[in-house]
Amino acid sequence: MKTCSRCGVGKALTEFRKHKGTKSGYGAQCRPCWNDYKIAWRKNNRDKQIAQNHRERLRKYGLTQEEYDRLLAEQGGRCPICLTTEGTDGDGEWSIDHDHETGQVRGLLCGHCNRAIGLLRDNIANLTRAQAYLEK
Repeated sequence: MKTCSRCGVGKALTEFRKHKGTKSGYGAQCRPCWNDYKIAWRKNNRDKQIAQNHRERLRKYGLTQEEYDRLLAEQGGRCPICLTTEGTDGDGEWSIDHDHETGQVRGLLCGHCNRAIGLLRDNIANLTRAQAYLEK
């Protein structure tokens, strides 16, 4: 049993996220309180979140904001697979699709399409079989 530092309710340890930096090995807030906190933080710190996304994009993919904007413009502001104009996970950002072997950026996708091709292991044969299955 552990008491959440936010809501003050005693809950089972399974209700807390694991956290290596604490004495107990679990976070101080229960999962629902932690999720509420993170949602509120993102909402109130949108500029910081955008700056963090830009830094991470540059670090992981070597993609500057100008290159990101150019890619999105070349795609007409749409996901090239499903044609949605919505970004990833409602934050307006797009997933950066890349070849996992070479690291080469292929384009920007919505979150759903990026996860879909990842789950198909970027494998055309898997995609073809999935298409055949859907056409039954």
